[in-house]
Amino acid sequence: MDSAALASYLEGQYPSPSMNFSPLIQEAEKMILRVLKPTQGIWLPLVAHNLLNLSSKEYFERTRSEGLGKSLEAYHEEKGGEDAWIEALPPLKAFGEFLGSKEGPFINGDLGEFKSVSMLSRRSLMIIVSYADFVILSWLQFFKTIDEKLLEKVIGVEPKLGELYDAGKPWLTRVD
Repeated sequence: MDSAALASYLEGQYPSPSMNFSPLIQEAEKMILRVLKPTQGIWLPLVAHNLLNLSSKEYFERTRSEGLGKSLEAYHEEKGGEDAWIEALPPLKAFGEFLGSKEGPFINGDLGEFKSVSMLSRRSLMIIVSYADFVILSWLQFFKTIDEKLLEKVIGVEPKLGELYDAGKPWLTRVD
């Protein structure tokens, strides 16, 4: 979530095309944290096991265990069960209500006026994706990357997050 300052700077330096900052970004970030906190015992140990190389894994496990006062395995045993998902249910449902307040999968809704006359006429409509959508999308992709079952669980609880994820897939494809 530290990328907001960089994104704001880039928007100021290169305003076209706009990143479509939404005033709802702070609310989206709060909602993500409300889900991450109770599920930390589930996803934090998976970062070490499923994402990091051996040298990074050792450092990650050592520093997180020092901070927690217990091993990641013990933390997972204590905080990573079904109770974590039960605690995350209300914030996940609230997330769905938040996304469902507009038509379409994105925070700004499905359609908006595109302002670049050079590409489309002013009457043309297209999807407007905001920075807040990318913050949510990156969190969902993070869950998928460390364990696809996490993403499936989130989407199973709140289908609106799945709609946003599916609509954002074109931005998740690497082209290099």
